[in-house]
Amino acid sequence: MKIRTIIYLLVFIIVLFLYNSFFGFKPENDRTIVTNVIDGDTIVISGGERVRLLGIDTPEKGEFFYKESKARLEELIENKNVTLEKEGDNKDKYDRLLRYIFLNDTNINLQMVEEGLAICYFYEKSKYQEACKNLEENAMQNKIGRWQEKS
Repeated sequence: MKIRTIIYLLVFIIVLFLYNSFFGFKPENDRTIVTNVIDGDTIVISGGERVRLLGIDTPEKGEFFYKESKARLEELIENKNVTLEKEGDNKDKYDRLLRYIFLNDTNINLQMVEEGLAICYFYEKSKYQEACKNLEENAMQNKIGRWQEKS
């Protein structure tokens, strides 16, 4: 009887492992390569999936500081190995992954705000919300990036 129980347990563990490997558990943080930057807050990762940077919003094409924010994001992460951190919903209504992007230990979403290239934009409470607001206020007060005087 003990042998049968052990065999059932082993089969269960193997099935659970295979299920998780193909369909199940995915870590909250994934490493990937950025293959393209669409604009200042949307990228494409290896495999072709689009990712919307969480907690920020950048100018749209034709708006003030669009080119600068897109160019800076390209400079920071295009063709680089980054870590994606999930918080809240997995995807938005446009079927883009919603993630914070980290290059080494740097939160790129917050760096874009700090450099005045993005504004804070949260749908729900976030662990980065307060830091983002502080960085945004600093960029505004010091007229950094998009907050500088338009000429």
